[in-house]
Amino acid sequence: MDRNDIKAPSLEDFETMARAAFADLPREFRALAGDIVFGIEDFPDAEVMRDMKLDSEFDILGLFHGPRLADQLAGHVNGRQTMIFLYRRPILDYWAEHDDTLG
Repeated sequence: MDRNDIKAPSLEDFETMARAAFADLPREFRALAGDIVFGIEDFPDAEVMRDMKLDSEFDILGLFHGPRLADQLAGHVNGRQTMIFLYRRPILDYWAEHDDTLG
């Protein structure tokens, strides 16, 4: 395989992959999850670093923000938007060091 033309996926590429992966999940799971906003960034911000007590910006691949499933199933109203943050550079670093496909 000629690797001279391989480029790292962009932030937009990561969002496309995230949406495709979510679309491939079973319909029942997608219904429970509801509308999801995907936030794709190169690294976590300073607040995430501090709140998660991370030593390095490479210590986290992604982060979920949203209502707890148990609360939703119990019928509790929660105005929090379901969001999944993916951190591109840590994911690429993990991918480069392991035998997983990026998709």
